[in-house]
Amino acid sequence: MTGNRYAAFCAYVLLAASGWIVQLAFPPPRSAATSEIAALVLALCASFIFGGPWTPVSWRQAVRAVTAGVLLFGLPSALLGFRGGELPVFTRVSLLALVPAVVVLIATGSQGGGGPDFLGLLGASLAGVGGAFLLLPGDPELLLQRPLAAVIVSGVILSLAVGSYLGHVAANGWSMRTAAVLMLGPSLVLASVMSWPVHPSNLLPDLGEGVSAVASASEFLLLIYLVRIFPPVSLASRYLLAPLVTAVEGLAYVRPAISWRLLLGTLLLVFGSVRLLRREQVPDSPMSLL
Repeated sequence: MTGNRYAAFCAYVLLAASGWIVQLAFPPPRSAATSEIAALVLALCASFIFGGPWTPVSWRQAVRAVTAGVLLFGLPSALLGFRGGELPVFTRVSLLALVPAVVVLIATGSQGGGGPDFLGLLGASLAGVGGAFLLLPGDPELLLQRPLAAVIVSGVILSLAVGSYLGHVAANGWSMRTAAVLMLGPSLVLASVMSWPVHPSNLLPDLGEGVSAVASASEFLLLIYLVRIFPPVSLASRYLLAPLVTAVEGLAYVRPAISWRLLLGTLLLVFGSVRLLRREQVPDSPMSLL
């Protein structure tokens, strides 16, 4: 199980970090909303076919899972599509590196206090944020110029952090079919409502939309698989590893000169990621968020 878990984690990080390669290799989707709906449908169909039997759940567990799914998949996409796009992509990626710090606060708060390793985990998370801003060409000063976009991205960070923690509390031990239906189904409804009406010409996906949908569906399924079995703090390291892999891929493509920002940013991201991944303890007394 441990080997499968880390293989899935590496595959997810690689997929999440390599979206720019897909955008370079294939034409962009005509409609991001249509592509997202297609990805959610593909993921749900795959979970029904390969996700194992249905796991009996209580109504309270179901509500937690639905809420976690909306916070992880539906709400961030809706918020970023609203005004979060006013911030450049690298600035948004760097800001999302704050998600691990929020997860650390939630996870340690669920145990009734900081705990012996609280400062170490929080420091490692914040070091990763600094590494992301050093390594990627993000501009934090834009937050002062575009306050509404900054507030929306802050909401996305909180949504992802709470959704990751709540999803693990709710879906730990479930089958993939049960977790995918309860966590992706409401997001599919939300995406369909927000994209209505759909122009008939967008119902049949083109090549770019098809490739994007398959990649996104794979990300959705891998993330649900990981949320079920990975401790929330360790899984949050994906927000530090993804920009690191993106930067490495970009360096291989552009081949710039080596600089102190590149070296220091890489070291900080590696340090933060490794420190979080070594946190294998699952909270003993999960905080009741619902």
